[in-house]
Amino acid sequence: MSTAEMTLSLSAVVKKAERLRNRGEFEQAHGLYARIAQHSRRLDRNGSHAGRYAPRTPGVSALERALKTGGPAASIQSAIGVAKTYLGDFDAARNHFHEAIELDPNCVDAFNNLARAKRFSDSDDLHLRIEELLASNVPNAKERCILQFAAGKIHDDLGHFENAFQHFEKGNQSKRARFDQQQWRHFIDRTANCFDTRHLTRHMAKRRASPRLVFVIGMPRSGTTLIEQTLASHSSVYGAGELPDLSGISKELPRYSEGAAEYPECVRRSAPTAFTGFGDAYIHRVRKLASHEHPCIVDKTPRNFLFVGLMHALFPDVRVVHCQRDPLDNGLSCYSTNFKFGQSFSYDLRDIARYYGAYHRLMQHWTDVAVIPRLDIRYESLVENQETVTRQLLDFVGLPWEDACLSFQSKQRSVPTASSWQVRQPLYTSSVGKWRNYAQFLHPLAEQLKIEGVPLQTGRGEAA
Repeated sequence: MSTAEMTLSLSAVVKKAERLRNRGEFEQAHGLYARIAQHSRRLDRNGSHAGRYAPRTPGVSALERALKTGGPAASIQSAIGVAKTYLGDFDAARNHFHEAIELDPNCVDAFNNLARAKRFSDSDDLHLRIEELLASNVPNAKERCILQFAAGKIHDDLGHFENAFQHFEKGNQSKRARFDQQQWRHFIDRTANCFDTRHLTRHMAKRRASPRLVFVIGMPRSGTTLIEQTLASHSSVYGAGELPDLSGISKELPRYSEGAAEYPECVRRSAPTAFTGFGDAYIHRVRKLASHEHPCIVDKTPRNFLFVGLMHALFPDVRVVHCQRDPLDNGLSCYSTNFKFGQSFSYDLRDIARYYGAYHRLMQHWTDVAVIPRLDIRYESLVENQETVTRQLLDFVGLPWEDACLSFQSKQRSVPTASSWQVRQPLYTSSVGKWRNYAQFLHPLAEQLKIEGVPLQTGRGEAA
């Protein structure tokens, strides 16, 4: 890629890489970002630009150099802001988002990302500007959806809960993907049937050299990023983020089993060597991500609760940390989050409850068969008793105490999730019982959760 081509097309390259990442094609996205970074290093031989911000990533350096050589571009300013957000440099991120909006008053991505990069007060008027955009001819439905969630988040910060919910509702209603509840329930039932006690006893992972693997699982928005950030603040831990590997293994495993059975039925027909091979490949990959001084590696993909039985067959030294949160708070948080991909259940309150109900049943199954060591951590308990719960967490993982784990918000690392802003703040209690602010709107969620057999402790402000 020539200098001229990179300068002229960087915006398109960044968007293509983001599309690949959002589809889960992480290797392809990584390759594209690597090409951008390589080009940036050729442009910047003396390294004078490389120390402008800390911490650094090759992608940020590449984008900043492209902005310097190619001139103002709103999309690149917004992309740099996103990278800064993931790195926890929120002041710089907000400056980039404001620059993007100055360059393009209709830059939807910048408005959206700015809305997520701070807590708003009455002195802010960003929601008014977003309302103006929504009242105008916003080019397409996707951008209107993004703006609805951004406006909802700001109204929530301001305590305008009825306005906030109306925006969240409009944003979710505009989503095209729909949740197949029958397929989801069927998959959960099949998983429980295939990973019974007899099968798990037969397919225990072969003992071999391995780092301590910790899988942080649970519902989206249940506190998984917070737990990972706490662990990653320890000197012996590498936080790998959300890795797609277990889902990928489940798709590949049928090729190595007898017959044409799909996952999870294929696990009963797979040779032990297949599990060892896939397990070793995963271990090799995460070891490359971490360094030798990190004997413990954390994979915090929430949806890996589907694969607890598979972990048992793949890995010899594994622990599971299961994050739990009040179902109404958890459901509201999912509904008010504009997930980029993979969460089609979150667009409807009853679908959230149906998804939660099946997840709840599968976690009970893993408890009944007692497959691998597991620690259940309630978000509310962590918020109320941070040090006590953190000590329990480190003891469970097998790590000595380090004070840094109580100051997780200071950890210098990239956090590319919907919780990137929250985990840079000290623990706060405002998200506990937050559903009460929206109780009048949450009857479908509460009612369906009860149908699903999920216990609720609603108390005052009951939503059901």
